[in-house]
Amino acid sequence: MAASTLTDTGEENYEDPNLDYHALNASSIFYDADGLIQFDADKAAARQYFLQHVNKNTVYFHDLEEKMEYLIEEGYYEKEVADQYPSTSSNRSTKLPHAKKFRFPTFRRAFKYYTSYTLKNLRRHSLP
Repeated sequence: MAASTLTDTGEENYEDPNLDYHALNASSIFYDADGLIQFDADKAAARQYFLQHVNKNTVYFHDLEEKMEYLIEEGYYEKEVADQYPSTSSNRSTKLPHAKKFRFPTFRRAFKYYTSYTLKNLRRHSLP
């Protein structure tokens, strides 16, 4: 039986409701049979959050120049301001975090970051 959830980017549908990141997160607050917190459920919720929400709403770029072009065209940055900074300084500041291949260890951390701090598509989220 399929399930759906309304999120900050619209409705999301799941073929298996047991893999819904909201349900997995909710189950992580309950103790297991041995009286322990279910950290595995929290890790599974984080993984499903990426698979079901973050990855499909992320815009991917081949290089920093393509990313900057997009951000300027979409109105996130002004071209006159962006042109004041050499692309080499921006390139260095993005390579290190990508090289570390950071992964959020918990659902709550990932959810907080992606709902509060990441850029949202201005056209998709603008009010009528």
